[in-house]
Amino acid sequence: MVLIWYIVYHLFGAFDKDIETTPAVIATKSNNILLDAYVLRDETVVYSQAKGGVNYLYDDGEKVGVGATIAKIYSGAGAEEVSQRILEIDQKINILEDSSIDEEATKIDTNVIDNKISELMFVIRDKIEDGDIEYALYKRDELITYMNKRQVLTQNISNYNEQITILKAERNKLAQQLVNFEGDVKVPNAGFFYSNVDGYEEMFDVSKIADLSISEYQKMVDSEPFDFSSTNAVGKIVNSNEWYILSEINFDQLKKFTEGKNYDITFPYNTDISVNMTLEKIVKESDLDKAVLVFKTNVMPSGFNYLRKQNIQIIEESNTGYKVPSNAVRVVDGVMGVYVLSGNTVLFKEITVLVEQDGYFIVKEQPSYTEDPDYKKKLGLYDMIIVSGKSLYDGKIISMSGGDS
Repeated sequence: MVLIWYIVYHLFGAFDKDIETTPAVIATKSNNILLDAYVLRDETVVYSQAKGGVNYLYDDGEKVGVGATIAKIYSGAGAEEVSQRILEIDQKINILEDSSIDEEATKIDTNVIDNKISELMFVIRDKIEDGDIEYALYKRDELITYMNKRQVLTQNISNYNEQITILKAERNKLAQQLVNFEGDVKVPNAGFFYSNVDGYEEMFDVSKIADLSISEYQKMVDSEPFDFSSTNAVGKIVNSNEWYILSEINFDQLKKFTEGKNYDITFPYNTDISVNMTLEKIVKESDLDKAVLVFKTNVMPSGFNYLRKQNIQIIEESNTGYKVPSNAVRVVDGVMGVYVLSGNTVLFKEITVLVEQDGYFIVKEQPSYTEDPDYKKKLGLYDMIIVSGKSLYDGKIISMSGGDS
């Protein structure tokens, strides 16, 4: 289709050197609200009876049944160091597996990857300056993944299967060193296993949502994490696929939100994953100029990282239609529209502007002729919009020599 319109564009250019055209194509303009968000899930911390090296039997996010053994504990010299090395290897394997690019994706412009790398480097530096080391470390892994992808695209590397095989062999060899078995770690209930505990499991508890107040929210945000280092905590079970985010907004923004309505929420520093969430409730108090939005979903995206604090983007307004250069727009007999080139004839087509952006308008899409008897009068998809031309009028004939007919 692109090739066809490329040919059409240059064919029309042969009519008149003063006529320039561009096709009407679909574009979207969105306004986003940027907020901080805090993640709440129904979490139960899991402890072992003995202290020592932990050999996990499940990956993060994996579903487990009631009474399932999620890990084995080993004692002895070096057991904790060995289990820590196993965790590091597992992390490297996950990064390399995420770095694979399928055959179709190898056609991606490296500029896309380079832009993402630049963005991640900026984010990491910004988060380190803010003291948010956990977030910076998470983004470091994503940065390594994109740098690996770039190697695949630019350095004739087909995949990382060989490195993954070597790492798995090292992992198996290390696991054989864990010989002084102390016991199994079983989970009390079914759910989704995660090896990381951040110390906020009790403070950011979903049970608090029902009676949440602004002061309780502020207490959550200002709280310090519990230190699990002196305990035998080995991970946690998320008891349900239902999870929440809390975001503070001012009253000026509040009018843009409605309880019970669904919103598409993008997590820009979480690989731009978009999740459709329901605005469960709005917490507000008459004497305060701020409120707290409580969003809920039961969708658990693959590869999503549930860092406690995240940035989010909420689409406030989105307009989709034809992209029309603003210098092509005319008003004829009180009607806004554009001139288009159909064959060698200039036609005036009506438009309805939805929104204006940098040098362009997004205008209303044309319904099919079966829905609108006046469709011929309105701008349609791939109509060739005249962006420059002299003495234009509806019905003007453009000759091959460049003169008027």
